[in-house]
Amino acid sequence: MTRLQTLLTGGTVVDPEAGDTAVLNVGIADGTIAYLGTDTPEADTVVDVSGKYVTPGFIDLHSHAQNVTGHRLQVLDGVTTSLELESGSAPLGPMYAWAAHEGRPAHFGYSAGWLFTRMHVLGGVDLVDPLDSPDFRKPLDYFSAYAGMEEHKQEATPEQVEQILALLRQQLEEGAIGVGVLLGYASAASREEILGVGRLCAEFGRPMFCHGRFSSNIEGSTCVETVEELAAVARETGCAVHLCHFNSTGHSTIEEAAGVIAAAVAEGLTFTTEAYPFGTSSTVIGAEFLAPDRLAGQGITAQSLVFLPTGERIADDARLAEIRATEPGGLALIDYYVESEEGSRNELVKALTLPGAAFASDAMPVTYRGDAAGAAEAAARLAAHEWPVGDDFICHPRSTSCFARALAWVHRDLGALDLVETVRRCTLVPARILEAGVPAMARKGRMAIGADADLAVFDLAALTPSTDYFHITPTVGFDHVYVAGEAVVASGELVTSSFPGTAVYGG
Repeated sequence: MTRLQTLLTGGTVVDPEAGDTAVLNVGIADGTIAYLGTDTPEADTVVDVSGKYVTPGFIDLHSHAQNVTGHRLQVLDGVTTSLELESGSAPLGPMYAWAAHEGRPAHFGYSAGWLFTRMHVLGGVDLVDPLDSPDFRKPLDYFSAYAGMEEHKQEATPEQVEQILALLRQQLEEGAIGVGVLLGYASAASREEILGVGRLCAEFGRPMFCHGRFSSNIEGSTCVETVEELAAVARETGCAVHLCHFNSTGHSTIEEAAGVIAAAVAEGLTFTTEAYPFGTSSTVIGAEFLAPDRLAGQGITAQSLVFLPTGERIADDARLAEIRATEPGGLALIDYYVESEEGSRNELVKALTLPGAAFASDAMPVTYRGDAAGAAEAAARLAAHEWPVGDDFICHPRSTSCFARALAWVHRDLGALDLVETVRRCTLVPARILEAGVPAMARKGRMAIGADADLAVFDLAALTPSTDYFHITPTVGFDHVYVAGEAVVASGELVTSSFPGTAVYGG
């Protein structure tokens, strides 16, 4: 056996593939799991993790927090692979190159960005190389900058659809993990265009990751219709379809929509989904479904929204319209569920425990909330990767604590899922969603000899996720996190010099 670099001793290993737990020692060599057993082979470093759980590192299918700060917050939540698959990226190659140039604590990867490609084709937006433009160094920067633009939200002509599909093909050829389709942000897109995307995904054997077209409680535009549309795309094209954040998309029709998903799976369609364990959602205030006249159909009002740059709970429709006109790219919170109310909380739990669903964070980038005079200095600190993050930044706690909350709240406190199943939804389930078209995933999400040494070590009793929407509070309780065998969290502290993340490509 190759000499071990690291040996973790005395921990309870959770094996999501075998479906069991056992006290075992785990040896790491050359970035892989090289030993699993009860012996204590020699190693350069021995770490006693008695009383802790040792699991595969968590695979996040849906993170918009694609910069160094975002990744740092996520590895403190046990994440070892952070992927931007819902919105994707365009341009693709330069975004991969930028992430590699900067370095990342976790593995990273992108789908092809359908909405950004539409911005380019329908709206003339120049998709720049992030190496040349500090304003566009993560995919969500385009999303925020052009949230108020209307051209890319319209139905495309047949000629424009042809251009969009050609550019998406190019991105898939460059290694995009699939195609991210933010259909809820351009809901006038034709069915023919979405079928074209589905055929493209089927050709390359990679999924379509979709923010559904509908999410209201009005008949004809509910999550049920969203699921039916996506199931039809899977049926007619043969592509794998993944519905993002079922908890927020399905909030008005959870049981009905879940039934349609189950029927699609029973039919043999490749239809998967995900959820994050929070009742409050977040997106740009300029999203078309947050227009004042669209709120009632979602069972919410203007007062269900908080505008993060100012911290204000929006008083009324007039104030909402004003903010949407002046700062459409600013981030907002949306209270779809009230966790303190039993009925609302139970609806959320139904979404979180849907059979076969993954946990995925929908992590948001940190947002500056200080005065305008300090904005440039704050941006410089962020660009310099200063740690810890200053008090003048905030982010949704799903960015820091999605997986800790799945373990500590959904499993430990509510008992809604057992431990192995909770871990499985953070590891093996997302790996299997991707592995047919992403070769690297066959080595991730597993506790097995030869699997990647992406590992999380945590104290379940001490695990403390954040639920603070107005301060950045990293998760407490992950003692050690390894990415490709290198510690990115050690004894509960971030290793700020550690950037072992590598690019994950479709292929």
